[in-house]
Amino acid sequence: MKIKFHPIVLIALLIFAFITALAGEIIHQLLFIALLLFVSVFLKKRKAFWKKMATFGIPLTVVLIILNDVILPPLATGHPSQGIHYALRFLVLLICLLTIVHTTTPTEFALGLRSLRLPPRFNHIFLLSFEVFDSFRTITRNVTIAQQLRGFRIRRNIFNRAKNLFPLFFPVVFSALSMSLDRGIALDLKGINSPSAKTYLAEWKPTILDKLTTVFLIVCSFLFFLFR
Repeated sequence: MKIKFHPIVLIALLIFAFITALAGEIIHQLLFIALLLFVSVFLKKRKAFWKKMATFGIPLTVVLIILNDVILPPLATGHPSQGIHYALRFLVLLICLLTIVHTTTPTEFALGLRSLRLPPRFNHIFLLSFEVFDSFRTITRNVTIAQQLRGFRIRRNIFNRAKNLFPLFFPVVFSALSMSLDRGIALDLKGINSPSAKTYLAEWKPTILDKLTTVFLIVCSFLFFLFR
């Protein structure tokens, strides 16, 4: 069985994760982490989810605990459980973001947000925010390959890499600016600012369960924030 959440549920889940990380007790954070780890078993991209957790999430969590509970307490006054607090907050936000990324694609997000009748500009800006890192990574890779073909030895040692950052920096920045201008023109040609009603070929409407789950998460977030 593969789980697929509606975008409004994922947005409410992200709000709940922020409130839990900032205002929740340790027991609440542990329950939230345990629940999302259980849900991750049924994700479509669960292998990618656990790969990110094994290569990034868990090592950085261990570093936070060691840094704040082992290294810093002898150097400065502090509570011995600070590292655990920081680690749990980090895990709550990381697992929530990984769940969102590995559950719904940007295209599915677009289908779900269309049913909410939000302003088209907000819909497109929200979706483009998911593609910023992938687009920037693609531009950086293409510029790196182009500069290597011109004779720059970027992958030798750390000193040469630092020296060759300048031949990469400006082409990447100007390519990103050019791409943003092209996307702005494309959005204008699509009539984003037009006041007329938009029609779409497909939409992803929330079910009754999606609406109830969203309301439940929003209410829990409000109660956590109110009684923290």
